[in-house]
Amino acid sequence: MKQCNQMGPHGKCTRSWKRRFGVTKTNCTQFGLTHVFNVPEQAPNMPHTDKDEDKDEDGDLTMEDRMTTRSNSQTTGTMSPVGSATDMVRRTSRHNDYQQMYEDGMAYWNGMNFKEEDTKCGRLMIEASASSGFPMAVAHCHYWGWNGMEEDEKKAFDLFVKIEQETNGYHWAQFMLGNCCHFGYGTDQDHTKAVEWLTKASAQGNSVAMSNLGFCYAAGHGCDQDYTTAFKWFTKASAQGNSEAMDSLGLCLLNGWGCDQDYTTAFKWFAKASAQGHRGAMNNLGLCWKHGWGCDQNQTTAFEWFKKSAQLGDKYAQDNLNSAAFSKRRKTEASASTSDSDDELL
Repeated sequence: MKQCNQMGPHGKCTRSWKRRFGVTKTNCTQFGLTHVFNVPEQAPNMPHTDKDEDKDEDGDLTMEDRMTTRSNSQTTGTMSPVGSATDMVRRTSRHNDYQQMYEDGMAYWNGMNFKEEDTKCGRLMIEASASSGFPMAVAHCHYWGWNGMEEDEKKAFDLFVKIEQETNGYHWAQFMLGNCCHFGYGTDQDHTKAVEWLTKASAQGNSVAMSNLGFCYAAGHGCDQDYTTAFKWFTKASAQGNSEAMDSLGLCLLNGWGCDQDYTTAFKWFAKASAQGHRGAMNNLGLCWKHGWGCDQNQTTAFEWFKKSAQLGDKYAQDNLNSAAFSKRRKTEASASTSDSDDELL
């Protein structure tokens, strides 16, 4: 297998993906590459080296070549087709990290694994994984209409089903199936099935599934309403660095849902989620400062958190920001009016 010498040891362009995730498929054309993640058979005017395909010691094989080699040398009996989810969804190694690229993208998109929420970075990583042919990323792009693919929820749902079956339960496929069933995307809306899928994904440690499962129990969607169970799932997901769950856990503690009311601990969870870029938690942190819940009351600090949350698009924060600005302006006008009256007396 021939490999362009501008490609890194993992089949990624050393001039693009390893430095940033905002790459395009044509940004290396000047170096003789037609695609960032796929190695062409020949790259004009560039030296190449031949490597042992079976060993792939230097990561010179493309995704399809590596899967073919595995099927020929490592699999006995009935083999799954080359390019199937079974071949691609496996324990990440230095020779095959497109799954890791997808999972890191999901972590940034969801603000999990203690990563700061960054939807732009997350999407770019998922799209990059899809460009490499990773099935779960491809299905995800069909789901959202990303990476130049037409949005097709039914096709995405069918792919999620196929991946879940071929991998004997890939947790991200289970999570997305739960999401589809919950909202009726690509299939009939069925909250009970959604809970079943989310429970399976949660059992494998998927913190986003845990958080969503908590929502189901809190709202009674597909299950009996149970704040205690919801609180349990939010706690588990928060322990894994899921900012959405942290915010939900803070709300439970603030209101005493499924637990003893505890303003101080609620404030701490809102602060942790805010540090990971969760805009809803920033708004809730602003409310804590405004009312003195778990902290000393401070209107200025509250205003700053409302502002940060609003800048990220939180509509509730915008309402609170407008209310705070109106209140501040009214106080200023009242103070000025009092000062004018005092001057008249003098």
